[in-house]
Amino acid sequence: MAKRGVTRCQLELARAFQRGSDGHLKDNKSALKSSLRAAEQGHSTADVTVGFLIMSGQGAQRDSAKATMWFLKAAHRGCADSQFYLGESYREGRGVLRDYSKAMEWCLKAATQGHSDAQSRIGWFYSRGLGIPQNYTKSAEWYSKAAHQGHADAQLNLGVLYAEGRGVPQDHSKSAEWFNKAAHHGHADAQFNLGLQYEYGRGVSADYSKAIEWYTKAAKQGRSSAQYALGDLYECGRGVTQNYTKSAEWFRKAAHQGHAGAQFKFGYQLERGRGVPKDDSNAMEWYFKAAAQGHPRAQSALGVSYHDGLGVPQDFALAMEWYLKAAGQGSAEAQTGIGMLYHNGEGVKRNTTKAMGWYLKAANQGSKEARELFEKLKAKGYGSHLELASPPAYSE
Repeated sequence: MAKRGVTRCQLELARAFQRGSDGHLKDNKSALKSSLRAAEQGHSTADVTVGFLIMSGQGAQRDSAKATMWFLKAAHRGCADSQFYLGESYREGRGVLRDYSKAMEWCLKAATQGHSDAQSRIGWFYSRGLGIPQNYTKSAEWYSKAAHQGHADAQLNLGVLYAEGRGVPQDHSKSAEWFNKAAHHGHADAQFNLGLQYEYGRGVSADYSKAIEWYTKAAKQGRSSAQYALGDLYECGRGVTQNYTKSAEWFRKAAHQGHAGAQFKFGYQLERGRGVPKDDSNAMEWYFKAAAQGHPRAQSALGVSYHDGLGVPQDFALAMEWYLKAAGQGSAEAQTGIGMLYHNGEGVKRNTTKAMGWYLKAANQGSKEARELFEKLKAKGYGSHLELASPPAYSE
């Protein structure tokens, strides 16, 4: 009993040093030293603490292999935390060779003891089919176990399964319920998803004010998709007074995080001077960033810029190059641009047949401009074998 009491005191002292509490200054080296003393007495919780400190490089040089050894000792004694951490080591290949089957094995041991992190991780394994055959039904079962214990990641992922109807019947009301629980735990992804539900009325009554509320919470945590969503609402004036300055502000935040859609939108606002001073050169920089990520509207915008010499020297070859990238992704604007290059013989040999072929592609996607150009050539006797789809669905 006395030995057990000493061990407990050593562990409590380690925690005090680790947290900087109970009159002790934060001191990871002392925390590790006290944890090692407790671990030598066979205390499995101390093993976990030692492993965690060494894994994170607190109080000693980071050593994943040595940390995993400590997790293994406690895991064999039935310590659920260590079993989970050991599973994570195998999942990520930290200190051991990556092995999803072993990761699943150790997480399952912890999960059967009610460890919510492990339960959520098993749901993750089943949803991705790593180490086991993919099974969304089992994924939902394990996420549900963890979610009912208040595990925010599991609540989010269970909500996604209900939203998509994977492993459970599709039910937007239930997805909103689980997103709401995770969102109230401060989970940024859940806050964004809940904002989507309110914006589009999925499982809840459409409510722009609530959508903006949840988008804002997620955006302030740095969630780029939420920042983009706010920019879009302010740009279009949906649920708020239209405000280009605020839309540019949110698009800028998301753009700096690499969000391709926001990079295009911010570039677009710079090009037109909406909410920001007009700056064609800077607009091009953002178009390039978005286009490099495969964003078709940015690729098309670059095509237009090179075609017309806006912010860059006019270059028909580069215009064609960017138009083709965007046209391959179905951009009607780019398809129209290619048609114009062939129609006018700009950078390519003039070819009315090819021009009409590209106009036809764009017109049948709803481009009013392409339809008018096609019909003008048709009226002159070109492309008698080509026919437009009817009726047209014009795009703006």
